[in-house]
Amino acid sequence: MKVGALICLDTTGGSEKTAGVVASGVESKYYLVHYDPASVFASSMNPGEFGVLKATENDITLDTTITGDKCVDANFVVTTKDGSCSNSEYSCTFLALPICDDTSSALCNKAGGSVTLIAGDYCINQAKTDIYKAEAGVCTKENLSQGTYKIFKCTSKNKCVDVSSGIASLTGTENLLLYYFDKALSQKNNGFYYLASQRLIYCPAGSNNGACAKVITKGHYVNTGNSNENDKEAKPLLTIASNDDASAVAKASIMTETYYLDATSLGSDGKYSKIIYCVDNVGTLVCTSQTPREGYYLNASKTDLTDSLINCRGNPVKCEIKAATNDYSYIDEGHKDYIISCSAGSCTTNPGSKLQGHGYVDGTTTTNPNVMITYDRTSSKFKQTTLTLTASGVHYVNALDPKQLTTCKTTGGCTSGNASPAFYDDNTDSNHILTCTADGCISSIGKSSF
Repeated sequence: MKVGALICLDTTGGSEKTAGVVASGVESKYYLVHYDPASVFASSMNPGEFGVLKATENDITLDTTITGDKCVDANFVVTTKDGSCSNSEYSCTFLALPICDDTSSALCNKAGGSVTLIAGDYCINQAKTDIYKAEAGVCTKENLSQGTYKIFKCTSKNKCVDVSSGIASLTGTENLLLYYFDKALSQKNNGFYYLASQRLIYCPAGSNNGACAKVITKGHYVNTGNSNENDKEAKPLLTIASNDDASAVAKASIMTETYYLDATSLGSDGKYSKIIYCVDNVGTLVCTSQTPREGYYLNASKTDLTDSLINCRGNPVKCEIKAATNDYSYIDEGHKDYIISCSAGSCTTNPGSKLQGHGYVDGTTTTNPNVMITYDRTSSKFKQTTLTLTASGVHYVNALDPKQLTTCKTTGGCTSGNASPAFYDDNTDSNHILTCTADGCISSIGKSSF
């Protein structure tokens, strides 16, 4: 899941600054960043933690070797803190609204009058029961209706403004706080999702509990119920579309028995370490995030062949979208003994044929294909078999249409078509032969096997 990377701001104010690569020939720079658990810049940071970004001419990476307190110079470059900072000491502690100790005075004095907020800034009383707004000549308590959410954007530990009505314009680089009033005031955190104005805000758990940000990674999220869309049975998923619009997905729109990429697991390499599986459990639709095994999964959010498959490989296993090809098949790793087959621009998954002699043309390689999928009775599972091809060809009953014969030759790969009535060697078992008639093809034990 990506959120924007925002440079930490000066404790006394300052302006936002986004990290970028340095110009050619310029020495590498280090930027201190706040909550950014899986951003485009710092994907390996844990939710709620701080980190230092190293900006070079070519890229921006997280430098985990830099520890301790930091100073930041006028150009936002991190230096090691030794005594006091010669320029600005930066802080990332925007985890709650500033405390206003004196709400009776003009402009909401903070910390016993040591800091006076300016008009438009917000603070919270010491008991954290009420929110106040600094206005011209007065410190005004916010009268919140039951069920009200308030979102604040903080650019320093003493400057937070209300952006509740401007959620749609958020870019993802903002440091946000989320409060909720329901008879009593509470701050949202601990992995809370807030969906409003077609935008999704996330407040992670972790050591810096309280810092929130707009989610910018497109894709699907499991609705755990820890959100303002708390009916996870009616709306099991949250999603962000390609146009940045977020929404809750009703269960009637969710494709069961297939898989979604889990957007929270998107890494800096563009691959995913988790997938979401949704299943109907006695009338209740349940969606969970899972660690995948190597193999192919049918993509529930597919639109056409170009995004029909989820391909998971490697150690650790990472997943990405893979295009499928008409008239090819794939072993479905998500369902035991199922085969994903694609034709006429669409892919479906169904129980595979375990009949003797039956085979599927494997879609892993579609240029001169020489791999078939067959059921192995020894291991009791479907497997891929790389063929030793001949000019005359090796033969299988087309598992998708038993009236057809699949023939794989040295040139041209594997093709399927209506078989001429005849006998053919069964390439799945040398003791069997294929008998093809006008009604189709079957495999049986050859005479020499008796």
